[in-house]
Amino acid sequence: ESTDKAEINNYALDGLIKSINNMSKVRAKFQCIDIVDQSDYEQKAVRFSPVMTGSEENKSFAKYTPAGNLDLTISYETEASDAFEVGKEYYLDITPA
Repeated sequence: ESTDKAEINNYALDGLIKSINNMSKVRAKFQCIDIVDQSDYEQKAVRFSPVMTGSEENKSFAKYTPAGNLDLTISYETEASDAFEVGKEYYLDITPA
């Protein structure tokens, strides 16, 4: 029985990889939920979580990206260190490199 589950999982994974390889762009919507100033290291740790509620658009994103987190560590040396605000929502576009 475990062999059958492994084969099913491999089949599902193959399908997911093919879907990812065939897509040109994925858009997700995240909310900044925490910013921790790590002054000893001259950086900030920024955490995002997928949106779930608040608008019809957010509900549609939640349907396809129901869970997960995005964690970034951003150096003070870049403008991005001040680009995010707790509670604000941001789009995340993913395209193949």
